[in-house]
Amino acid sequence: MDTNYNSFLSNFLNSFHASFPIVSKQQIFREFSLKWITQGIIISSKHRRNLYAKCKETNNIKSIQEYNTYNSIYKKVIKKAKQLAIDGYVRNSVNKCRAAWNIIRNEPGAGSKKHDEQNIEDLLKEFDTENAKSTLSNVAELFNNYFVNIAEKTRDLPPSLKNALHNLNTLKSPNNILDSADTYFSFHLTSPQDIEKIINKLKPKRSCGWNQISHFLLKQVKTNICEPLSFIINQSFSTGVFPDRMKYAIVKPLHKGGSLELKNYRPISILCSFSIVFEKIVLQQLLLYLDQNHLLNPHQ
Repeated sequence: MDTNYNSFLSNFLNSFHASFPIVSKQQIFREFSLKWITQGIIISSKHRRNLYAKCKETNNIKSIQEYNTYNSIYKKVIKKAKQLAIDGYVRNSVNKCRAAWNIIRNEPGAGSKKHDEQNIEDLLKEFDTENAKSTLSNVAELFNNYFVNIAEKTRDLPPSLKNALHNLNTLKSPNNILDSADTYFSFHLTSPQDIEKIINKLKPKRSCGWNQISHFLLKQVKTNICEPLSFIINQSFSTGVFPDRMKYAIVKPLHKGGSLELKNYRPISILCSFSIVFEKIVLQQLLLYLDQNHLLNPHQ
């Protein structure tokens, strides 16, 4: 089972890397700026500064009122000038979507890179020990140990809850829904056409798992992989063995909020595209069985 899938995956990745070799490219950053500052605004800015200095120097009510009135008009002019500049920039751009994103990124506080870097620094300080300074690999190991062992910790339930669950499990309904099924569930063989239908329904996302294969790429090569993939899935159904390399996932800790304690993070798993296709084939057959035997509650 594993041998066949590993061979298929290796051939696929070799063809992929041969067709799309990694090319290093120097990124050129173009400075972006909106030209909304006119000569009139420069003159108005100087006049406003003079009014402010006069207001502070004399502390006169009339001077304060004059400054406040002029400052209010000045802010409205600035706002209107920026709006006209943005409208003109987007209207005259060939790629209006990119132009809009340039404006958004140029807004103060719009970038999150510094925030992310600060979170990493805070994490390193949070998990630092007296004996050795924490590194990113140490932090990753701490998260891994926490997520791996959290299931064991949740089994340590209070006695009252354990008793309640035990009583629930021992209940026997005279109309047990499992007894009402006409047949037992078993997987049936899938076909390349079934695989193709599943791939067609996937969203063309360009994000990918550990093997760098995205849904978008899967859709482009579906005619070449449906047959070997259906063979591997059918072999898995027959042997009851799930390929080891389909179990791989990129696990990322997502901060839920609050302090930087481990308990305030939850793991999200980014699976590879092939295992997602396998999962949807299983789901399709399982839902069909449940629906045909009326095992699902109408309210589910």
